[in-house]
Amino acid sequence: MNSNELFGPGVTVPENAENLPEVVINDNSLTGKEETALTEVQRGNLARYTDSVKFGFAPMAGPMVCRDEQCPYFEKCPLVRNKIDRPFGGDCPVESYQIRQWTDQFSEAAGINPEDPSSAYDRMLVDQIVFQMTLEARAAMQLAMDPKIERRVISGYSPAGQPFYSNESSKAAEFYEKLVKTKLRLMRELLTTRKSKADAASKGYADPSKVAANLMEKAKKIRMASQDSDGNITATEIEMDNDSKTIVPEVFGE
Repeated sequence: MNSNELFGPGVTVPENAENLPEVVINDNSLTGKEETALTEVQRGNLARYTDSVKFGFAPMAGPMVCRDEQCPYFEKCPLVRNKIDRPFGGDCPVESYQIRQWTDQFSEAAGINPEDPSSAYDRMLVDQIVFQMTLEARAAMQLAMDPKIERRVISGYSPAGQPFYSNESSKAAEFYEKLVKTKLRLMRELLTTRKSKADAASKGYADPSKVAANLMEKAKKIRMASQDSDGNITATEIEMDNDSKTIVPEVFGE
């Protein structure tokens, strides 16, 4: 009798057991089970989770877990200062609001449609930018509570045991600086991808159906080129509509 993890802990089955129920795992479901077995609240929560990780785990990992008085940023929490109850053990509502607001603002500013599959890369960049901003806010709060940019620390000892001191920059300040640089790099990348898409759209490459129609039109007109008895191709002038904005290959004869 061997334990079989598919049937749960403590359940044993014979090594050559037959007629056992088949364990079916649904790969299309987050739980691996049929969604009909879940309550409406469970389905709603899972739907929000799957939507939040559509472009990566950064948005889901964003909001910190509320620890109330144990939170390292407790003194800066606007809920604490206004005597508002905090959801201990749940996602921080302050960071959740900030993440949602920043995501909407960047998506709108960049003209990103979250329902458009071709915008997946842009939305992923937005999520990464927002995640950097979330960490940036935490570092800023840490600096607000401990504003010392430099501190005197022991850097070593002499043979006689006397300590050597040196000034060390604040880790929070260094972390903040790195976050800002990463955020600006991601923002430049986002602007570059949006510019590339705009350039492609202006040339008629954004819509696949339009590209296909233009290619068919070019092929039709290229077939108008006549071939003489010696096999030479006579140059044929090909004109395209101005609104196609595609480059037409020229046909030359010998």
